[in-house]
Amino acid sequence: MVTDINRAQTLSDQLANLPHYHVVTLSDGYNVGYSDGLTEPGALAYAADLLSPTSGEREQGLEVAWIAKVDTRSCPLDHGDDPEKDGEDTMEFLERVMQDEPYWSASW
Repeated sequence: MVTDINRAQTLSDQLANLPHYHVVTLSDGYNVGYSDGLTEPGALAYAADLLSPTSGEREQGLEVAWIAKVDTRSCPLDHGDDPEKDGEDTMEFLERVMQDEPYWSASW
């Protein structure tokens, strides 16, 4: 017999295996930032708020924004037990993302 608990666990397992998205930004030529893992609509909303915030003033120095789709099971921004390896993986991931076509660029 299927219970609500089993159904909830199955749904949570399915959701955990869905890709998530990170918004990566470059500001002032050298400051790189990234968001937590978001759903696709969440990443689009977060990026939109960075680019055209409700306050009316964009983050000072913001130059480029990327939205990166990531496999949840192997996300390099999910830190594990080895901080040195995690840091290397994070840097490699961010470098790859920043070589892709940006979602938005101030130079357009």
